[in-house]
Amino acid sequence: MASKSSRRRKRAARRSSDDVRPTDDGSVGTASDPGSAVEATPAVVSTVVATEDSPKRARTAPPVVNPTVGGSPLYEFTDRFVAPVPGEGPAEASANKRWGLGDAIGGWAIAQIASILAIAAVITYLGYPAIAGMGGAIGQAAGQSQIGSALEILSVYGDLPFEWQVALQIPLWIGLIGAPIFAARRKGTSLAVDFGLRMQRKDIPVGLVIGVLAQLVLVPLVYLPLRALGGSTDEVSQPAQEYVASASGPLAVILLLFVVGLGAPFAEELFYRGLAQRALLHRIGRPVWAVVVAALFFAFAHLQSLQFPALVAVGVVFGALAQRSGRLGPSIFAHVGFNLTTAVVFLFDLTLPFT
Repeated sequence: MASKSSRRRKRAARRSSDDVRPTDDGSVGTASDPGSAVEATPAVVSTVVATEDSPKRARTAPPVVNPTVGGSPLYEFTDRFVAPVPGEGPAEASANKRWGLGDAIGGWAIAQIASILAIAAVITYLGYPAIAGMGGAIGQAAGQSQIGSALEILSVYGDLPFEWQVALQIPLWIGLIGAPIFAARRKGTSLAVDFGLRMQRKDIPVGLVIGVLAQLVLVPLVYLPLRALGGSTDEVSQPAQEYVASASGPLAVILLLFVVGLGAPFAEELFYRGLAQRALLHRIGRPVWAVVVAALFFAFAHLQSLQFPALVAVGVVFGALAQRSGRLGPSIFAHVGFNLTTAVVFLFDLTLPFT
């Protein structure tokens, strides 16, 4: 009697599980009434699977949760593997966001204006000889932000004490970092999804090696035609050499390594390879052209005519790393290696190869 009762309960359980069918909206209903939801949501579905050793026995698999970004699925789960949904993965996220080239241009302009005004205010505060037409107050200095006066202000920057030069990097960094943050928060999802601000452990050695090689090999090759014609490349490295030489004392050297080895690489890669290059990719639609144009933008922003060819070349290297990997980790550490190589060479008065 007990065995018959047990068999009846098993048959009833099998019929109950067989009657459960998925409905069109992703919920679970019965065979007699597919529209009646039993228990499920479109995002979380419990599936019934049979084991190979006992096909008649059914067990409930763990619920599958599809992560979403802005209401859209980030990944699509299948039976055997996880496949990115076309157009919604991190690598393609920038194509569906509301930020664009205007955010990059506007952010760059704000960063430059803030930097020039800060330099003008510090020059006035420290009592440096007044630039023609420049008033003593910040408001009056703002009126001197036309091209000619701006270049004069920037020319005095190198004469400031090193500590002030470091401090005056902050307004520029605020603008360069603030533009992507604003774009991601107001018009996108996050810095990681929109601009690829992600890193892996392998990015550190790979990026550093590429950055060092770019400084020691690529830059000399760029100026090889100039040397072949009998020209001198001493003036190419002069601004960097003077900047490093102005760092006197242990504290100044620490600040120097922080600026060139951490602050500048992070701020510039987030802006130029994160926001600007991805906005250009969305506008142009061709990765190669996006990398090249972003490198030209990067080189122009440094306002150094002699260094322009080398800056374009390394900008292409950084951009290619960011484009190929889909994240900023490799380009950030390549930038770190590139900058620190220069700093170490001039700090210890070393001789660069191929020079």
